[in-house]
Amino acid sequence: TTNNKNAALEALFAKRARPTDEKEVPLKDDPEYQKYFKMLKVGLPIGSVKQALMRDGKDPSIADMDPEKSYSSQTESSEEVNNSQATKIDVPLKESEEYGKFF
Repeated sequence: TTNNKNAALEALFAKRARPTDEKEVPLKDDPEYQKYFKMLKVGLPIGSVKQALMRDGKDPSIADMDPEKSYSSQTESSEEVNNSQATKIDVPLKESEEYGKFF
């Protein structure tokens, strides 16, 4: 068990020692998005910030993201969810076993 602990600690330290990519910068510190999170911080309504994002050709859903996390960490999980939903077979509701009884 001592070897497992040492291996776990070495893995943890190796992970911390890796240089961070530009992609791993928190959104609030990312030069591309930092002005929008500053707008939120000073109290502008989220709708105004989303409008500014659209005006600048960026995705307005960025305003809903966690400013402490990187853009890549938040979009990867949403892409995985979209992919898992895409693999489901869509059946019309009236042919569905669960909802067909309502038609």
